[in-house]
Amino acid sequence: MSTMNSEVYDALVDAGADEAKAREAAKSVARYDNDVAEIKASLLPLEWNKAVPRPSTALVGATAIPLRGIAKRPRQRSPLEWMVGFTLAFVVAVAWRTFA
Repeated sequence: MSTMNSEVYDALVDAGADEAKAREAAKSVARYDNDVAEIKASLLPLEWNKAVPRPSTALVGATAIPLRGIAKRPRQRSPLEWMVGFTLAFVVAVAWRTFA
């Protein structure tokens, strides 16, 4: 079952387009709107992560020191970064055994 954007359909019919073509165009616009809504829903966790407040100063003793990028959360390494690291280490080890 497909939905149709009635505003787009009415506008295309009023502009003189064939009803069947206007119906198909309105359905494709509705599919596009659904795709955009799905993408926005999948990005919602990223927006939540951005909304978490971060402290702007750190208290050391009685002095407030501004945190200009010093105190950032440690990030996890992606599998691709691990694979590149192991491959580089392996190549260096083979070169070391070959030429040393």
